[in-house]
Amino acid sequence: MKFINPHLKSSTVLILIFSCASFLFTLFILTHELFEHASLVEKNPAYHDLVMILVGISISGILMMILFLWSFLNLRREGKIKSSMYQSLQTHMAAIESSRDGIAILDDQGRYTYMSPSHALCYGYQSTGDMIGKSWKDLYEDTERLRFEVEVFPVLYQQSWWIGYAIGKKADGSLFPQEVSLNLLEDGGMICIIRDVSEKIEKEKRLRMVNLAIEAANDGIAITDSTNKILFLNQSFLRIHGYDNADMDGLIGTDWREIYNASGREQINRVVLPSTILKGAWSGSMKVMKKNGEIFYGDASLTKLKDGLFLGVMRDISERKRVEQEGEALREEVENTRKMEAIARLTDAITTDFSKIINVILDEAAKLQKSTEGNVQDQQSVRRIVEASAKAADLVDQLLAFRHKKNVRAKLVDLAESIRALQSKLQESLAGSRACNVVIAVKDSTIFANPSQVTQTLNSLCQNAIEATKHEAGRFIISLKDADKNFIGLKNHLVAEETPTRFQASLVRRANLNQKDCVVCGYLQSDEEHLHLTVSDNGSGIAPEILPNIFDPFFTTKKNMTGAGLGLSAVQGSVITAGGAIVVETSVDNGTDVHIFLKKARAKDRQEPPTESVSI
Repeated sequence: MKFINPHLKSSTVLILIFSCASFLFTLFILTHELFEHASLVEKNPAYHDLVMILVGISISGILMMILFLWSFLNLRREGKIKSSMYQSLQTHMAAIESSRDGIAILDDQGRYTYMSPSHALCYGYQSTGDMIGKSWKDLYEDTERLRFEVEVFPVLYQQSWWIGYAIGKKADGSLFPQEVSLNLLEDGGMICIIRDVSEKIEKEKRLRMVNLAIEAANDGIAITDSTNKILFLNQSFLRIHGYDNADMDGLIGTDWREIYNASGREQINRVVLPSTILKGAWSGSMKVMKKNGEIFYGDASLTKLKDGLFLGVMRDISERKRVEQEGEALREEVENTRKMEAIARLTDAITTDFSKIINVILDEAAKLQKSTEGNVQDQQSVRRIVEASAKAADLVDQLLAFRHKKNVRAKLVDLAESIRALQSKLQESLAGSRACNVVIAVKDSTIFANPSQVTQTLNSLCQNAIEATKHEAGRFIISLKDADKNFIGLKNHLVAEETPTRFQASLVRRANLNQKDCVVCGYLQSDEEHLHLTVSDNGSGIAPEILPNIFDPFFTTKKNMTGAGLGLSAVQGSVITAGGAIVVETSVDNGTDVHIFLKKARAKDRQEPPTESVSI
């Protein structure tokens, strides 16, 4: 709509200019004539009146022209204002018509008088004409209409506006969530603005699901910015690194590298971050220190996101590592068991054949001894044959002990007397200032065992102590006392209520006793009394990495393989066969303590005569 026709406006201006020019020209002619005939005016009064009339008409004409010009200018200004208002209204209407939010005007009866296309589309209508004149009630279910009348409209009439959520009904009957804004008009009508929030709610739902999944994940998840500042941490990340939920706020905004110790930061700066920046991602395993200083194994990954953020994931694999190590130890144990079984079969064959040979030698020696009576030289030879056969029989006993098979030729043995007898022999062979000290603090030291195995056990332990104390200040101590089952936590590692299998008893196990490197094997029956034999030295100790292998057959640390490697293996066999246990404590450069626990002889052992073979 145009308020002034441009052609009419131009014609009016031309007429006005022409009229003014004509009037001025006429006034000029009249004035000129009056001056030319001034004498005539003075002589004739009628001319005077005519002049006054003409002057009055001229002044009136001038005033009318001024008034007309002012009116024209005022009309032109109002036209511009109305044109500007119309253009502004067109702009606002265009904005309303193109808005994604649905905008509508309702009268005081709740009927639509205006509706934007977006408003109609929100409700599934293709044309606004389909909804003009309809009531808002046609667009909602009964329950929603009742909620508007009971809850919404009272608030709207009180404060003239209301904003909230509602459930609308589309033309096809389907429902959709919407944000609604109502503003009350002076005539009782209202302006209604709605927005379909189905997509927004779906996104929020998915986001909540993602957040729930992230928080429920066992893996630690963190997000940092390009400056390494922490933006997000889930609870598992805090838990894995030893933090509480209360520490969350203090960590947000800090450098994520500060969570780790100096070694971890060095690895992050040297490997993790450069690889992530260059390749877009990094993953690997690492040792991580928790807040309390505890170390755990972690599988970690760092990924660079498109917006410059970094996503870090940490998984605690300590349990998996433990299972893997146990599996590896079990595989080694199975392999060792196979080797031991093969060796044991060979040992059985050797001892069986060797025993037959010894028996033949002893039988023939007995016959020879009878036939050579009176011949001193032959008798001496026979005695040497018998002594050699006895030593061979002791060797068979050692092999059987190594096999953990039987406690052969068991009899009552005074362990204290065996120690004292060994001390006198050792003292003669010890050179320099070295000495073997013996401390016996027990009254009854009787055990039921094979005497040769007991002697061999003491010899092996003492020989190892002598080897470890070859320096000038070297010394070792043999002590014997009644066993205390609470000794250095022994009860938790070796005391058994039920008799374990031979295989279980022979397993070598690490134990944390007395803050030293320690291995144990064997078990002690809780209802039995035991003696506690200890051989201690101040030698070089045993390296932690080889400590679990010291009882393996043919294992030796002696140079040039000068030892057969059966000493401690035979000791283990003798002790396990006798129903005892062994504890080895050691520390590099601080000596080794070998604790042997042996059952005291029972009453029935003291009453019954010795037997040649007693199964354990």
